[in-house]
Amino acid sequence: MRHGFKLPVIISIILNLAAVSITGYAYAGVLDELAKTTVFLSKTEKEFSKNPASGANEPTLIERTGTGFSVLNNGKTFLVTAAHIAKMMSDDARLHWNIKAGGTPASFTFRELRENVRGAKWFYHPSADVAVHLINFPQEPELFILGEDFIVPENQRVSIGTKVYIFGYPFGFGKTTKSLSPLVKKAEIASSITEIDHPLLSPDEKFVILDEDLAQGFSGAPVFVSPEPQMSDKGLVLGGTLPQLIGIQSRTISDSTGGKISLVIPSFYLTEIFESEEFKLYEEEIRAAEQVMAN
Repeated sequence: MRHGFKLPVIISIILNLAAVSITGYAYAGVLDELAKTTVFLSKTEKEFSKNPASGANEPTLIERTGTGFSVLNNGKTFLVTAAHIAKMMSDDARLHWNIKAGGTPASFTFRELRENVRGAKWFYHPSADVAVHLINFPQEPELFILGEDFIVPENQRVSIGTKVYIFGYPFGFGKTTKSLSPLVKKAEIASSITEIDHPLLSPDEKFVILDEDLAQGFSGAPVFVSPEPQMSDKGLVLGGTLPQLIGIQSRTISDSTGGKISLVIPSFYLTEIFESEEFKLYEEEIRAAEQVMAN
């Protein structure tokens, strides 16, 4: 089995976005570019339910869906999504990307994306609902992939009231056999980074709360600071002509009254995975293997 990596032809959306004025048509173009960086994740499972007429357990095919995105780290492409979505991803799950040429999206099984990856594994944050996986494309499609500069570091936390955009595939909407276009939800940051006392959440996990609830299928979706000029609570300008990734949609929790809130994992948790000792050792193993192959 070979372990070399075919790098996709990366479309530098950093350069494209930096060249536009965020008004009118150009503003809509920025959102279109961001939408193309998303990945639609789906898995078909067989569930059995009792047929009232016959009394027999009969199979029904259920599609589980989620959202992810791909990001460059040290020249390699990683899939990013919520940890609970990653745990759903068996080898037969399918992932769909937009391609530069347009038309039919690129579609791969998870097995195809990981079969030539040395030591293929998910890296989970120890306390946050986020995971990353190195992927190797069996072909060389021209894909829209986020650069490392898009991630907002911890020292640039956004403030309450900051406008954000979330790109995802609720209930699988936005994916057809011929096109891939995620739904876009506009929201505002409704809290500072906070811990939440809830039985379904880790006591060490921190979130940002949005003022809008998000439907099933948005889990793992990228959350971007609006490209409109804004100020952070540190006095730093965020947004402007270059949107930034401030988090990953985790989940929506509700109560008995029907009230719901959406929880976002701050993007610095993603950075913590990339900077962890375990991950750095993994990168060293990959580099060493590639050097052996090159010699």
